[in-house]
Parts: sequence; structure tokens; C-alpha cells
Amino acid sequence: MKIFFLLLFFPFCLAAQDNSAGSAIAMRFINSLDSVQKSKSVFPFAEMSRYDWHYLPATMVARQGIAMRELDSGQKRNIYALLNNYLSRKGYTRTQDIMNNEYLLKELEPHNENRIPENYFVAFYGNPGRDSTWGWKFSGHHIALNFTIVNNQLAFAPFFFGIYPVVIKAGENKSRRIIKEEEDIGFELIHLLTKEQKSKAIFQLKAFTDIVTTNSAQVGPLKP
Repeated sequence: MKIFFLLLFFPFCLAAQDNSAGSAIAMRFINSLDSVQKSKSVFPFAEMSRYDWHYLPATMVARQGIAMRELDSGQKRNIYALLNNYLSRKGYTRTQDIMNNEYLLKELEPHNENRIPENYFVAFYGNPGRDSTWGWKFSGHHIALNFTIVNNQLAFAPFFFGIYPVVIKAGENKSRRIIKEEEDIGFELIHLLTKEQKSKAIFQLKAFTDIVTTNSAQVGPLKP
């Protein structure tokens, strides 16, 4: 089994920017929800679940929020518009590719109860239309996107993309690698190292089956 993960866990703060478009989309989505849907997806900014994140399927690690599969087509369009607003074009495409990969996993493992397409959750913290501090998150299998807006400054962390299988083996997308660039850069870096450098950098020939630090909020130096 070969799984690829890309984890950006430290906060990225961008320059002050106009988040009015994102706020408007968020409010349009929130206003489209009924009372039950709102109770699942809108929380005070101080709600501690804002700090929770994971990359495993939501059937294995529960998520806060409302699932895409529970939304109607208009509500889904608003969430896609929100993702498109807060991600780069490449980031948005990758998010869609990883989500669509769940359909492939469902075909490959039809009896696996964790393979549920559209089992991705969105949650809001604070009031995007009124508060100067608010946030939202989008999370599910192999995706964890967390955005916080404070006085029109955006920070996003943790930020996670993963994929399985790394290389699609069959079907119309055979041989496709969804997270190709980062994997290639990693191998290119290893090949640039000298023999002495490789002896220090490569401490285990067999790849780990999972992220060693999993979803820990704080980590320290790892033991060999």
C-alpha cells in the first residue's frame, strides 16, 4: 500500500486582504440552511472543536459540521464557491480531485464502509457577516482545510492533502498521479544528496504506513 500525504501544519498569515467576497459567500450558504442544518454547522468562534482536525475518513474519526451529502445542489454550489474563493486554482482543483477519488475507492473496495463519496464536512465559527474574527473548516478523507479571518487577515492551518492510491492503476484515469509535483520534488531532492548526506537523511528504507505524528497539535524531535 502506498499513500501520499502533504501536510502544512504551521500557520500561514497572508497580507491584509479584502475578505468581503468570502464573507458574502459564507453568509449566503449559512442563510440557506434550515435550523437543524445550522445547529450542525454554525458555532461560536470559541468552540473548541475549531482546533480539531484529521485526515482519516469521517466514519473513523467524527467531524464537526454538516456533510456535503446532506446538502442540496444550491448549497453545494455555495461551498464550492467558498473553496474556490479561499484556495488557489491549483488548490481548488486538487481538492476536487481528492474528493472525486472517493468514487474510485468505492469501486475498488465496495464492501468498505468507510468509502462514502461526499462525506466531507463544513463548519463555521463566528458570524462571517458581522464578526471581525471568524473561521471555517472543510474536512474529510485526505482533506483538512482550516481558515481563520482576523481583522481582514487570513491564516490557514492546519492544511492537509493526501491521496490513495498514489498511482491510479485502472480506468479512464489510469497512471494518473493526483499529487505528482510534490512527490517528484521529494525524489529529486533525495537524488541530489551526496552519499554521505543520504546516510544521514535516509534513516529507514521501508516507508511508514501512516504519518508518525498523526494529527498531534504539538510535536517534538522524533526518535530514530
